[in-house]
This record gives sequence, structure tokens and C-alpha cells, in this order.
Amino acid sequence: HVVLDMGSVSTIDFAAVEMFHALANKINGKETGIRQVYFANMVGPVRDIFQKSQLVKDFGEVFFYTNLQDAAAVASGKRDPFADPRSVLASGDTLESEEKIRLMEDSV
Repeated sequence: HVVLDMGSVSTIDFAAVEMFHALANKINGKETGIRQVYFANMVGPVRDIFQKSQLVKDFGEVFFYTNLQDAAAVASGKRDPFADPRSVLASGDTLESEEKIRLMEDSV
């Protein structure tokens, strides 16, 4: 298991989105020794990009957490991700995220 603390990540570009898609595909296809990636402390603009680009769906909604402690507890098996969904990030679309995705696509 891998836990990524995304708290200091304020934005991601198209290349990062593609890299995360490739990672999700490898994990889902069992092509790697990594069983699951857990995301913690993801800020709004980055979370919006993950949602718009389907990365939340690719990795699974229950693997996005508002804090590092909850993500680590689930990753270590100390907590069931389905038993207490309070720490799972809520989804939502914003105009800001649509603009950022459009900007990322235009830069390619």
C-alpha cells in the first residue's frame, strides 16, 4: 500500500493526470506490487481535477481522505474504509475545475 500526502500539491498538469491514469490501470490490472494508493489532504483544485478526469473513479472513491491519519489507518488495516466514510472526500464539480481541465487540454 502507498499513502500519498497531497497537502502541498496545489495543482497538477496534464502529464501528472496521465501518469496517475497509468498507475491506476497498472494497479487495477495487477501489473505492479502496489495493491492500492491512498490519497490524503487533497486540496480543492487538485481534487476537482481528479474528479473531472475520472481519477477518483479509477482509484476508487473510498481511497481519498481528508487527513493523513485516516488514510494511514485504512492502509494499515486498522480501519475499514467502508465502515466509516466520514473521512472520504465528497465529490462535487465546480466551474473552476472545468476551466483548469480546459487549460490543461489547451496546453497539450
